[in-house]
Amino acid sequence: YTYQELKSEQLAYGLDLKGGMSVVLQIDLRELIRTLAQNSKDQKFREALDNASKAQLNAQSDFVALFADEWQAVRGEARLAEIFQRNEALRDEINFETTDGEVIQILRTKADETVELTFNLLKQRIDKLGVVQPNVNLDAERDLILVELPGIDNPERARSFLQAAANLEFFETYRGGDAPIQNALTQANQKLRTILNTSTEREIASIDTIYTVDSLGNQLGTIESIDTNYHSDSQAGPLFDLMSPGNAAVIGVTEAKNLKRLREVLAMPEVLNLFPSDLRFRYSRQPFESTLLDEDERPIEMYEVFAIKMPRSGEAPLSGDHVVEASAQPDPQTNQTAVSLNMDQTGARIWARMTTEAANNGNREIAILLDDEVVSAPRVNEAITGGSSQITGNFSVQEANDLSDILEIGKLPASTEIIQESVVGPTLGAENIRSSLTALAIGFLIVIAFMMFYYGGGGVVSVIALLLNLVFIFGALASVGTVLTLPGFAGIILT
Repeated sequence: YTYQELKSEQLAYGLDLKGGMSVVLQIDLRELIRTLAQNSKDQKFREALDNASKAQLNAQSDFVALFADEWQAVRGEARLAEIFQRNEALRDEINFETTDGEVIQILRTKADETVELTFNLLKQRIDKLGVVQPNVNLDAERDLILVELPGIDNPERARSFLQAAANLEFFETYRGGDAPIQNALTQANQKLRTILNTSTEREIASIDTIYTVDSLGNQLGTIESIDTNYHSDSQAGPLFDLMSPGNAAVIGVTEAKNLKRLREVLAMPEVLNLFPSDLRFRYSRQPFESTLLDEDERPIEMYEVFAIKMPRSGEAPLSGDHVVEASAQPDPQTNQTAVSLNMDQTGARIWARMTTEAANNGNREIAILLDDEVVSAPRVNEAITGGSSQITGNFSVQEANDLSDILEIGKLPASTEIIQESVVGPTLGAENIRSSLTALAIGFLIVIAFMMFYYGGGGVVSVIALLLNLVFIFGALASVGTVLTLPGFAGIILT
């Protein structure tokens, strides 16, 4: 054995002794059923889904059973087969004669497969966290995963690891300097002025986007600042008060405090209809520090706004399903930690086509999204035909390693949500260990003294047997991977 192998197989302490984190994860089967129904707009179907979600908050049943009950309550003359038969992947199992009961059974089978796969992938992820002997259990009856992470010292990292769907997507982008985008932004500002009953107005004269550069003067992908110049000094209006426009793949930037409101404004149908029909707004995963300072003289955090091109299918031209290898390493040009990706043959072919088109179309940017947030939008200078790519996004070394681990394992087939969480501090755990060891030692010494005083030679033999018994107990516990908790210590003391 190597030292590291022995270290990984030592007797592990539970949360009450070592501290750590305990979470209960709910596997979201609502999205699975909606996907199998191909996002059906059927009013009764959506009502049954909504009612099942509400019932799940206080019920002990699984989501499929709750959905079945709610469907029976609202369906009237409608039948589930009419909804799910539209999915080509289900046509071998569901036809117009399939009863609701049979459809529910098929959904239950699909749900069980999804829950099992999500559980197994999550266990692989947790192994990458570096936690010694984590405890991961599946409650299949309620689609819950119970996770105990003894000794975890970064709960925020653990939450991200457990909940990230790791849905990696690559999209073509619009630029803020494109005429349709500039015109749409101006029209959206005017439309919002009417909707919100404001009368302020300001015309855009020019937009200057300043990118960071390396020591040789080469432009990097990150933005240092965006300066918008106006024809007049009056107020900008509802949209431009929230967002400063840009002329590259970043069509605008917004302060962190305005991000929620900007999302709401750009999601209004009256505003969205002014933009190209295939445009979807997406936002950066991490903020950047601008040159502007707040009232406390601290840099103001800004989020970037992107306009991606969404295909008619509603799916990304290239996804993380085609990634076969991911690793974290420094980018030799920027010295930033990057995540390098290698794709399979299909992914390499799609990536070559996308980068060729982007390079030929004015060296356009391609947006790389993780769980619907933009982590990077590199400019394509030439076609990439080897099936390799790189993601940069101001990652720390730990974040890059975590991201590469998650991408290599693959995305979860269903999202997970933490519905219960508790964190035990290591200080309390250390005190429990000291108290337990003290109790064990005192009790042990009293027993030894009594046995040797009362029984003499027979007492000495029994003390030796007791010592060996402790060795065997601890050895057996470590061998089978048992996690020692406070009640376990109590049992050993009683023995």
